[in-house]
Amino acid sequence: MKAALFSVITIVSIASAPSLARDQIHIVSTPSDFRFTTMVGEYFARSYHQPVPLVERRSASTAVKYFCAGVGRQHPDVVGLARPLQVRELDRCQESGVKRVTEIKFGYDGVFEQISRTYDDALRDVASSRRVTAILPYTVFEQNAHRIAAHPIEGVVPDEVTIAMNSYPVTCPLYLYVKLAHYDRVPGILEFVAEYTSDRAWGPEGYLTDSGLVPLSHRDRIDQRANAIGLNPILR
Repeated sequence: MKAALFSVITIVSIASAPSLARDQIHIVSTPSDFRFTTMVGEYFARSYHQPVPLVERRSASTAVKYFCAGVGRQHPDVVGLARPLQVRELDRCQESGVKRVTEIKFGYDGVFEQISRTYDDALRDVASSRRVTAILPYTVFEQNAHRIAAHPIEGVVPDEVTIAMNSYPVTCPLYLYVKLAHYDRVPGILEFVAEYTSDRAWGPEGYLTDSGLVPLSHRDRIDQRANAIGLNPILR
């Protein structure tokens, strides 16, 4: 039922973004968080009667490059990553005038970015032979647990507990970064962040969890939501 609410999110090239009306949130997203961000964008648009966000799917390095390029309507408002921003990337943001950014850790996935097409082939190979091992997101494994088995790494088997506790060696934390300077330039950013950090989205029974997100602990969700809604910057 929840999946029925998911619809196509507009994908735009970076070259075309400046010409678009900026009553829409502009997000650059990596493959790891793309499915979660697009789903939140759909719920946000329905709940707050706002335009569906424009979401670009990019590699992590390209997404950070675009996000850190500057402040203004021609630049993205939000970037999603499967890792924290690095110090050199934060320095690059500051050099370009992106001085105030909020960091929001919103959950976990099981492995780092993969190409969503190399899954069907991998699943077919793994299911047909006991000698084949594939690296897949936890989401994909969970959906196919009836025909494939998880392989422990350093003695730890991946599940929601070991991933959430960061004890599985290839756990992938997921982050959003939001430019504080854009809150008063593009309508709906605060509401989008509020939707992303709502229990109905990222909680244990939320629609993101139903789609494969491993949620943060209750305490961490409270802390991250307070940080997000409080507009607390990591860059001073």
